[in-house]
Amino acid sequence: MPSADERCGSQTRSGGECSWPADECPHHQVRDTGPAARAAGKEAHGPREASPVPPGRDLHELAWWLITETVSGKVSPAQGGVIISAMRVLAGLGEPAETEDDRLLTIELNARLMHGFQPANREQWERARQQFTPEALEEFARWPALDQGSRSAETFDP
Repeated sequence: MPSADERCGSQTRSGGECSWPADECPHHQVRDTGPAARAAGKEAHGPREASPVPPGRDLHELAWWLITETVSGKVSPAQGGVIISAMRVLAGLGEPAETEDDRLLTIELNARLMHGFQPANREQWERARQQFTPEALEEFARWPALDQGSRSAETFDP
């Protein structure tokens, strides 16, 4: 057990003093770099300034940035853990929908297909190409148009 001078000494959640060695405490960071701390031989420790976080929302890029910064000592393991927890939540959310209008157009297409009608126009065919396999598209082309009288105004060429 380190002596009282070598302990972190920061206040814990329970109100006591942290007993981790000052230079190894994963929970607290010594920030006192004044003359008294230097005279006592205590140097500030903790993460150095990290490089800027990568722009955008690419979780892979953020993960590699975090690994690099943690290994170099610029991000503490505790801070890295917080970032990783947030990344887990973001990954679980999946890809964001572009807009409300985009979601409504996808719902409209899926409703048509669910009721056995082919896409109504070029935009819906393009959306179907993004969402379904070529085999499914060929099947949709065989279905009747909504007007039941003929093929869709926009014919599909698989």
